[in-house]
Formats: sequence, structure tokens, C-alpha cells
Amino acid sequence: KDKMNSDEPPVEGISKLPCGVSAIRNHLEEVDDVPLLVSLFTDCESPSMKEMIKIYQENGESVLCLSSALSVNDLSVATQADLAISLEPLPLRTCAFEVKAS
Repeated sequence: KDKMNSDEPPVEGISKLPCGVSAIRNHLEEVDDVPLLVSLFTDCESPSMKEMIKIYQENGESVLCLSSALSVNDLSVATQADLAISLEPLPLRTCAFEVKAS
């Protein structure tokens, strides 16, 4: 069960991934390794990202961290990973397309 639907009983044939690092740890211990099969972890704070990387590593996975070179907060996360790649984003450009009246 995830924290959003903790009062709902599980429905046969419908799987839900746990939400949050502690729920993922519990799921791995009590249910199965399905959360490790989902190789994308997003929309969280740096401490949670570091803890999730640690969970993958504890379970024999190699972790790649892909981040923006402009994000200083990701540096501690990148050092936790086995391999880190930092990309410098291209600056935004305005559209140069002009519509000519006929």
C-alpha cells in the first residue's frame, strides 16, 4: 500500500509501487523486489535521492546519476552514485521563424 491509499485494500491484478524511501524499504523486505525494477527515481529532495541510491547499491545494483551541471544541490547525490554524468543545458532561444504575409 502507498501512503496515498493506505486505507484501501489491495486489488487483485492491480499493482501499486510504494511511495517514499521507507515504504520502498518495507516493500523490499516484506513483499518483493519490484521497486528495484523501476530504474527511475524523480521529484524528491537530495537526502531521499541519496537514500534511494543506497537502497539500489545494497541490492547489488550499479547506479548512474544524470544531472544538470547548473544544479549545485545534485553534487552530493552524484557522489553517492557509482557513475555520474552532468550535462550543461543549452540556453533557451527564441523562435526565429517569421510568417511572411502573401
